[in-house]
Amino acid sequence: MKRTSVASWSQLQEWATQASRNESYVYRGQSNSGWPLRTSLARHLLSNSVNAREWRKRELKMYRMFRERLNHICPGLYDGLPPIDILSLMQHHGLPTRLIDFTYSPFVAAYFALSSAHADSAIWAIDSARLLALREGSGFPDYSGPTHIGGYKVATKQPGAAIINCNKPHIRLAAQRGCFLVPGHISAEISHELVDTHVTISEYCVFESLTGLRGMGIDEYFLFPDLDAIADEIKGFSTTGSAELPQR
Repeated sequence: MKRTSVASWSQLQEWATQASRNESYVYRGQSNSGWPLRTSLARHLLSNSVNAREWRKRELKMYRMFRERLNHICPGLYDGLPPIDILSLMQHHGLPTRLIDFTYSPFVAAYFALSSAHADSAIWAIDSARLLALREGSGFPDYSGPTHIGGYKVATKQPGAAIINCNKPHIRLAAQRGCFLVPGHISAEISHELVDTHVTISEYCVFESLTGLRGMGIDEYFLFPDLDAIADEIKGFSTTGSAELPQR
């Protein structure tokens, strides 16, 4: 794993612009550079002192309960969702999962690193093509999480990982150009061998960098779209101005 540091918005912008040219790379921003790359599920189970031998069974228990209640409350709406989309819904609504949020945009990752930083923050960069080559070379499957296909089965443990996209991303995931790092085992920490670069962002450039990102249109309003707010705005415009549609 390579390590680099940036100490100003111009340096961050230069790094992110260069990084954007690598189409196979994905990025994750974290507000503290000292935090490891770890799943929310691992954090949850560790903080509750759950025996490591039970982790995969407890993961499957949460998955099964969520899916079955979802299909009971909304019959027909989510029946055909594959496991990755169900896990995405779980994570979106606050349940810990083995999914780690990543984005195809280094600028979006920078916003998430900086938006709540109180110290040096960080961006993790991973080459998804390299992960694929490592996985295929070892014969590991592309997904080793919980599944209901063929019955509910405890996930198969393997040391690889994959970058996976949802079939039906929710609105925030789409706006954030989001994807997921899905490890083959529920580790307390993702191996640095799977990471390409760790970028440390100085705490002293937070304000200027967030200002620069907002100037690019990358802000909370853009990354967390609210359909109710959009509907209210359109309702307000419905009775003002001309009734004619604008020409495009």
